[in-house]
Amino acid sequence: MNNIRNITLLLLFVFLTSCMNVKKIDIAEFSDKLKIQEELGLKLFENYKANPKKYSNSHLNLCDLKYTKIKLRDGLEYFIAEPPKENMVILGRHVKIFQGSISYSTKSCIVMTQPEGVLSSAVVITHLLSNIPTEFHVFVSLKYKKTVYVGTKIGNWIVKNGKISVLDDK
Repeated sequence: MNNIRNITLLLLFVFLTSCMNVKKIDIAEFSDKLKIQEELGLKLFENYKANPKKYSNSHLNLCDLKYTKIKLRDGLEYFIAEPPKENMVILGRHVKIFQGSISYSTKSCIVMTQPEGVLSSAVVITHLLSNIPTEFHVFVSLKYKKTVYVGTKIGNWIVKNGKISVLDDK
């Protein structure tokens, strides 16, 4: 049953991203940026596990969810949306504040609900805010223990166990 669900997710991902102008990705071009996203995502996850404090901050244009505030260092903090139920995965709208500049993980609130008793091993999302997956995708992969398939303007990516790689087009 899990294999069928994974194949269905992969086919959905291919369908959703097939309309995008996708070309072969030169991974070397993005290697430094990807490493930074992986490191930030891991630090965010580690701090999240170590210090879960619930906050709500409506002035940040957030979703109608509870948020956990995580401060990584001076000038860099995150607000992570919390799922109201165990069977929910929150892909967005998380927030990053860096030196007063606010950036969002997604353009809108994205909550995926799994049927009770059914656990998927992956989630699929298109990402329009950057050409590569971000620390938020790495965080989601680690927090929910799921593979995250990410489609961007330039190609398709896999985020698994905190690592970002290109989805091979073979």
